[in-house]
Amino acid sequence: GFLAPLVLRNSHYAKQHGYEHFFVSRLGMDIPPFWAKPHVVMFYLKSGYDIVLWLDTDAVVHDLAMPVTRFFVGDEVFIYASDNPVWRSPFNAGVFICKGIVALDLMLEWAALYQPDQWEKHENDWRCRDARWAGPAYEQGSFAINILPKYGQSGLFKQLPWEVLQSPFPVDNSFTLHFAERFKANIRVYCAAFPVARPAGEE
Repeated sequence: GFLAPLVLRNSHYAKQHGYEHFFVSRLGMDIPPFWAKPHVVMFYLKSGYDIVLWLDTDAVVHDLAMPVTRFFVGDEVFIYASDNPVWRSPFNAGVFICKGIVALDLMLEWAALYQPDQWEKHENDWRCRDARWAGPAYEQGSFAINILPKYGQSGLFKQLPWEVLQSPFPVDNSFTLHFAERFKANIRVYCAAFPVARPAGEE
């Protein structure tokens, strides 16, 4: 649907830099899709990829010229940003970057925080018993409460300004944009202003 141009742009970015792009629509685990993130990242780190850039389906690479490797300048293994100031969370799980075997251990620790007793599945729809969006039963809230305080000052984590990864509109230093929740209304305008042509032969 209207998110498809974002996926196309992300794929174009990957091809431009010699990266591989994977659009994951199914997971071989019966868990809420929010909690798929650490498992998917673990899979690709275990598969031999050194760096994994996670993008929610409503997130897109804006700065196509910026290689993802440029963010790693020291010993950091996890790069993130705080939420859009509208929500004020110290961490947004819609866009983050992981590197190396230490990040694999981090993903394992994050995935282990899933609380199955807090979730119910109704047909294909998952519902959380905790009504607070991104509260401690969600992957984002759980990370902010349990992982970030533990490792945030360790030198393994690198926090970028929120507008680098989480802005819902392009600004000068935006690498990725994240059209979360109400900001999905920006997607059509953005895609019209920053179109990416489909490769010849693709429909």
